[in-house]
Amino acid sequence: MDVTAFVGAAPASWTPSLRDRAIDSVEPPRRPRNTAAASYLSANWAVDSNSRARAQHSIERLHGCSAGLPAAHVRRVRRRGRVHSQTGHLPAMRADDGGAGSGSASGGSGGGGDKGDFGHDESHGDIPGLAEIAALMAKHGKNIKDYSEQLLRFGPKHVQDYLEIMENPFVKRICSIWPGFHRRVLGDPEFPFKLLMEETLGVGLAGSGFVAARGMAILDDLDTFFLDMTVGFSLNFILLYLLTPTLGAKTGVLSRLPANAFAKGNFSFGQRVAGYVAKTSVFSLCGLAAGMLGTSAHYGIQYTKLRAARSPAKSKELREKIDALPGVIPNGLGWAAFMVVSAAPRYQLVSGAERALFDSASLPVAKVFCAVIRTINNVVGGSTWVMLSRRLGLSE
Repeated sequence: MDVTAFVGAAPASWTPSLRDRAIDSVEPPRRPRNTAAASYLSANWAVDSNSRARAQHSIERLHGCSAGLPAAHVRRVRRRGRVHSQTGHLPAMRADDGGAGSGSASGGSGGGGDKGDFGHDESHGDIPGLAEIAALMAKHGKNIKDYSEQLLRFGPKHVQDYLEIMENPFVKRICSIWPGFHRRVLGDPEFPFKLLMEETLGVGLAGSGFVAARGMAILDDLDTFFLDMTVGFSLNFILLYLLTPTLGAKTGVLSRLPANAFAKGNFSFGQRVAGYVAKTSVFSLCGLAAGMLGTSAHYGIQYTKLRAARSPAKSKELREKIDALPGVIPNGLGWAAFMVVSAAPRYQLVSGAERALFDSASLPVAKVFCAVIRTINNVVGGSTWVMLSRRLGLSE
């Protein structure tokens, strides 16, 4: 592809003189003479290896004169253009970054393509449903060449769901600044909805139980209440984030494992078992950390209140609360055990059930059942923790 054609895709607002400058900027040994032209060249990627190499040459020279560019833009360029600055899309991934049905240690990998540095197949002739995908792209005003072949191989329904969720300005903004979140939206377009359900239902049910148990006395322990909600919110997010398949994840030993035991892809039974064990191990470490940090924070809050207490009665009450708190290490180990015996299998099963729902049912029906399943999951999880903590002597 000639570099003139590459720059020809520049915004219509560019003047002929500015286009000429952009063309000159990729001809060594000159430097870009206009920061707008340099910004465009560095933010976009080429569609074949020849123009990619020439554009990369310009990007490398831009690193030496980046003082005139916005700091956020320079960071994007130095992250190898991971997020397109104008459209918010990921560039097509390298052939060894995984293919359709990927699900690495944070998502995974399936089979990859071999169509150049970024995995582009200019014909896309072997992709099932390509005509329907092209029609969807045209309907949404998108260019099929702006998207990875990995995404296209998921099929028209997946691509349509992705295009529709990316029309949400809030989701699009998060994806533009958080590559990990975007990779999960690419791998599972319903990830934002599932995350919303998990956090609102999970935290909401936990908060309701706390209020029901304490009544008006909760007003004296708002700090403890918000601390518990924060820990629960964080753990719910980590569990869902780690179990969501991705596209474009880095390669490595764990990248050959599925994101969850029921993830799409040509994974062997051994890979699925290994993936389950790996994720369960990560969950146990997260539970250990959350339990120890949360308990330490509880001790810190109560001791701070104790030092500020001005009456013997209040001091006695606070000392009783401190004495009732579990030990930092025992509580951390209790949370680790809970993640292994309860949270990990439950969330793996939820992931499998949701995959079956969204693949077979209409989207509204699947979303309703998704909310029901996650509500039941959180109720079961809360009851399991109460029983386990009492069995371990961590609560009364």
